[in-house]
Amino acid sequence: LKEIILLIDTTYWGLNFGVVVFKDAISNKFIWWHFIEQKLEDYKLGFKWCVEQGYIIKAVVSDGFKGLAKTLYPIAFQIFYMLRAVMAKLTRKPKSNAGMELLALSKELCKLSSNDFINKLYKCQERHKYFLNEKTIDENGKWRYTHTRLRSANYTLKRNIAFLFAYESVENLPKTN
Repeated sequence: LKEIILLIDTTYWGLNFGVVVFKDAISNKFIWWHFIEQKLEDYKLGFKWCVEQGYIIKAVVSDGFKGLAKTLYPIAFQIFYMLRAVMAKLTRKPKSNAGMELLALSKELCKLSSNDFINKLYKCQERHKYFLNEKTIDENGKWRYTHTRLRSANYTLKRNIAFLFAYESVENLPKTN
């Protein structure tokens, strides 16, 4: 039996076709690949193959494909591309102070410890809570949050916080792939 740390990434050609690659971070070798249709079952097939080959999956570094962390539990799971996900919601040059601060904090993600990042995120949320919770009446007369993209970026960080710092507790786990 051999311990591995899986680096997983997928390249897509079109919306529903791509190839997923599993690479061992310890040996730096590619160990499995598979053409996929972006389904969780495709990833499960790779994990099953690893187990059948006698590998012990110590941890996984991936882009956070929906449902992957739950599938792997209790294996340590590290998400990368978080800055990209936040920037997609905020843009590269947010106009609001809250957006600028959240983007700047996201850029520090790989430089800060989990405690420092969580504390800074909490303080940012506290400073801007009224702005984040601002509501507007839409054309149908319904109340909606005014800053939906900012709220979404903030929620993305909050929802994934448990998977952003696995590298702190697993020896030799890369922060990203």
